[in-house]
Amino acid sequence: MMRHDHQLEEIHNRVFDAAMEVESETQQATKKAASLRNLRARRAIESHFEAKELKRNLCEYDFD
Repeated sequence: MMRHDHQLEEIHNRVFDAAMEVESETQQATKKAASLRNLRARRAIESHFEAKELKRNLCEYDFD
């Protein structure tokens, strides 16, 4: 009976460890996706302001 309890506890620990690893990988994937979204958004904002500044500079430039 004691051996059976030990085996059951070992199986429980292995399953728990596997579940924790899957959860950790899922969290890492979620964080990576969020980081990529933030990076793309920031780059889009920077691009917008760069285009706006370029347009303003071209309007102010004297071609004479």
